[in-house]
Amino acid sequence: MSSISLTKTSVTIKDLEIDNQKTRNIVKDWEEETRESNLISAINIGASVIAEQATTVKIDYVKNEFKDLLIELERRTGEWDDLITDTMEGSLDPDKEGKPINKLRSRIFEKLSEIKKAIDQKEERKVVMEGSVGKGDPFEEDVEGAISRIKSINDSVEGVGKMNIGKSRRKVGDVLITVKEPRIPEFKIIVEVKAGGFSLTGKDSLKKQLSDSMALRGAKGGIAVVKQKHMKGSQRVWAEEGSNRLVVAVDVDELEDKYDFTLLEVAYAVMRNRLIQSFDTSDIEIPDIDSVAVENLVREISGELELIKGLQNNCTTVHTQITDIQKKITDMELKIKSSVLQILALLK
Repeated sequence: MSSISLTKTSVTIKDLEIDNQKTRNIVKDWEEETRESNLISAINIGASVIAEQATTVKIDYVKNEFKDLLIELERRTGEWDDLITDTMEGSLDPDKEGKPINKLRSRIFEKLSEIKKAIDQKEERKVVMEGSVGKGDPFEEDVEGAISRIKSINDSVEGVGKMNIGKSRRKVGDVLITVKEPRIPEFKIIVEVKAGGFSLTGKDSLKKQLSDSMALRGAKGGIAVVKQKHMKGSQRVWAEEGSNRLVVAVDVDELEDKYDFTLLEVAYAVMRNRLIQSFDTSDIEIPDIDSVAVENLVREISGELELIKGLQNNCTTVHTQITDIQKKITDMELKIKSSVLQILALLK
């Protein structure tokens, strides 16, 4: 049985013998009445020292382990640099499938493809609307429909923009009106439709195209229909271009995609009456028409339309100016509010 026993708060030593000459000599030098207390102190101090030594051993062990780990880390730093570099390069390689940068590139290309598709579709619609050869169909159809609604009951209307003329293989003129007035020889009026830009001078001028259309379609008169937005500064909404040729510009509401064909209706009526009057009508009863009055009214209409066009431009300018003023007011309000906040901050 051990001569040392423990409780929760104390140590009891029975018949304990310490076989150490040095310790014996130290105890011998103590006064007899202090030997027990000195021995207890010696045991307490010795136990603490032993405990501290054990902790120091553990700390030294951990320090040595960390030292070995640091040496190993330093040794492998170069390897890790290469590993990190390889990993980063791999992750940033846009050609490696599954990598984040590759996925990002794929999404960007998809979006760019969608944008390009939308732009292409918009350009295709623009080409269809503006049209060059064979691509002005929507506007041609609108003009043909308008003439069909306003024509005299005996006249016929035919879209001929895609029809070749005999051996010439030429496609001139877009809408052919055949006038069938009682007791008057049947005659034709050709309508040339321009959805895009045009010129009244040069070898490809609208006047020349209108003359070619009249000649090749066998028409006694010709009307060219253009859009007001493609007119140049000196061009007018109603223009007489030589013998039996008229050029009229129609207004387009781009938002509602509707056309005002008032001038076209007037041009058709004027051209039709003018050509009927050109026949020898001595033996034919034709209602009396005051041609001078008609021409004067046409001039008044075209003048008013020019004024309307100018007013529309002025409205656009005024709207722009109002927008600028509103922006300036907003900017001034923001500056005032900022100054007020600064004043309040200074007063505080």
